This record gives sequence, C-alpha cells and structure tokens, in this order.
Amino acid sequence: MATPFGTVLAAAINEAGLSANRYAQLVGFGQPNLVKVLKGNRKPPLDLVDGWAEALHLRADERTQFIELAHLAHATPVVQALVNRLRAELAARPVRRPRQPRR
Repeated sequence: MATPFGTVLAAAINEAGLSANRYAQLVGFGQPNLVKVLKGNRKPPLDLVDGWAEALHLRADERTQFIELAHLAHATPVVQALVNRLRAELAARPVRRPRQPRR
C-alpha cells in the first residue's frame, strides 16, 4: 500500500514528466528500490530525500512537505496514525479570518 510519501513522490515524478526509471537514474537510486519506496514497501532514505526534492525542482512549500512526509514514513504506525488524524481534524476546521480593525 502506498504511503503518503510514495503518493507525493509519484505525483511529483509524473508532474516533472519523468518515468520512475528515468528519475531513479537521475537521482542515482536503483529503480527496483524506488518502486519499493513508491509502493510503501521500503522507507525513503533520509540522507537522499533532499537531493530527490532538488531533482524534482519542488517549490519551498512542496519541498518542506516532501521532506516531512519522508520523515513521517520512518515513524511508528501509532505516530503516523496520530499525525494523520490531526491533519484531518485541522483540514475539517473552518478557516477563521482575523477581524479587520474598525476605522
């Protein structure tokens, strides 16, 4: 089962117009191992993730999410579930806009 990191990585590779094989060559990571990361059968190597983000030319906010998800893939299932639950709760909250000062 794909992890959030695998899903984001696959989408970023696709958006960059690359195949998994070409991306693996580009970042110097074996294609079979990359497929395992994409499918959630292997954790992303944290020492390489920054270079992976750079190769994908991610924006700063995308890069931050990419690296955070890589770290989350190394967390215990309990921590992963907690983070996912908190994200869902935050996403469900209405956005509150600050009041404008009266003139």
